[in-house]
Amino acid sequence: MAKVPTDDSQSTGRLPAAATATVEQYAHALIQKHYHRMISREALVLKDKDPEDLHQMRVAIRRLQTALQIFKAAIVLPKAAQIKSLQGITRQLGKLRDLDVQLDTLKTEYAEKLDPSEQGLLQQAIATLAKQRKKVFSKVKTVLKSQVYQDLKVAYENWLDQPRYTLSAQQSLALVLPELLSPLLAELLLHPGWLIAANDQTAIASPTLHDLRKTCKHVRYQAEFFTDFYEPAFKQWIQEIKGLQDSLGQVHDIQVLQQILIKSVPEWEESIHLRQMIEEEHEQALGLWRSVQAKYLSPDYRLFLHQLLLSPLLPRPEMPAPRNGVKGEAIAVTPEGDQSKGDQSKGDHPEAMVALVAQPDGGVAGGEAKPIAEAEAGEVSVNASAVEPSLPTVTKTRRKTPTTRKSPGVRTPRSPRRRPQPPAGN
Repeated sequence: MAKVPTDDSQSTGRLPAAATATVEQYAHALIQKHYHRMISREALVLKDKDPEDLHQMRVAIRRLQTALQIFKAAIVLPKAAQIKSLQGITRQLGKLRDLDVQLDTLKTEYAEKLDPSEQGLLQQAIATLAKQRKKVFSKVKTVLKSQVYQDLKVAYENWLDQPRYTLSAQQSLALVLPELLSPLLAELLLHPGWLIAANDQTAIASPTLHDLRKTCKHVRYQAEFFTDFYEPAFKQWIQEIKGLQDSLGQVHDIQVLQQILIKSVPEWEESIHLRQMIEEEHEQALGLWRSVQAKYLSPDYRLFLHQLLLSPLLPRPEMPAPRNGVKGEAIAVTPEGDQSKGDQSKGDHPEAMVALVAQPDGGVAGGEAKPIAEAEAGEVSVNASAVEPSLPTVTKTRRKTPTTRKSPGVRTPRSPRRRPQPPAGN
C-alpha cells in the first residue's frame, strides 16, 4: 500500500500541467490527492485531540466525492470505492462536526457576553451537548474501524495503482471543460433558494436555504479544481460563492443550535439575553444571501457566468496519440453496455486508451511524460484546422476582359475572441 503522508502539506503528487493535461491524468491526480488527505487524518480523528482534524478529514472526503462526480463518465471504480460508500462515512463525521461547532459557539461567542444570571443555563446547555458528542464520537470510531471502511481503502489503493478508465478519459481536459462545468452552474442557478422572499421567515427556516448552502459548497469545490484554466474573474466568482456558503452555513448552525436548546434545555426560553444574541446573529448571517439574491436572478449576470465558463484561457491541444508500453487499462463501453478491456502494450488500435498516471515527481507511470503535441517518431502530426481544401474561385467576366484570381494561400486573420465582462453594477 502507498505510504501515507503525515499532513496536508505533503502532497502525494502534483497536478498535471493545465495546458497538456488529459482527463485521465487530472482525474487520477485529484482522486489520489484527496484520498491521501483523507487517510492522513484518520488516526488523528480517532485520538480526538483537535476538532480541526475531524473537519479536515470531512473536507477531504467531500472533495473526493466531488472529483468522482465530475469524472464519473471517465473513470471505472470498484464498487467498494464508489460515492455511496463515502456517503455513510461523511454522514457520521458530519453529525460530530455539527456538535463541535455548537459547543465552540457557546463557549467562545456567548459565554463572555451573557449576564452572570444566565451563565448557569449556558453551562447546562454545554454539558448536554458534550454528552451527545460522546455518543456520536463512539459511532464515528465504529465506522472508521469497520470492515466497510477498510474495504474502501483497499479498493482505492488498488485503483490508484492500476486505474481503469473509459475511452472518453483520453480527451484533453481543456477541450471538455465547458461540458464538465456547465451542469454545475445550472445546479446553482436553478436552485429554489434564490426564489425565497427575503422576509419569509417560514421559508428561511425550512431546509431550502441549507440545501442552497450545500450546493454552493459543491459548486465551489468543483470550480476550485480548475482555477488554473480561467481568468481572474473566475477566481473572484469562486470567492463570492465561498462567502455565500459561509454566510448560509452560519444561518444553518444558528438554526441547529436553537433546535438543540429547545429540545435539550427547555429552560433556555427564560434566557432573554441569550435568545436575543442568537436571533441577532441569525439576522446578520442572512445579509449576504439577501444582498446577492437579485444578482443571481439577473439575466445579465447569468449570461456573464455562462460565457465565463465557456471561455477557458488555455489553448485546446490536440488529443494525444496512444503510446506503447504505458501502464494503464482502458475500458471500452459498447452501446449495449458491455465492457471490453484494451491493453495498449498489445497493439496500436486507434481506440485504445492509455492511462497516464501522475506520479509524485510529476512524471507518468510507465515512462516519462511527453508534451501532448509531440508526434511519435516516424509519424506525421497534422493539424486539421490548419489545412483546408481550396475552394474554386468563381469570377464574373465581362466580354473579353481578363480576370485576376486571388492567391489560394492567402487567408484573412481571425479577430481575437473577446473575454466576457461582468455586467455593470455587479
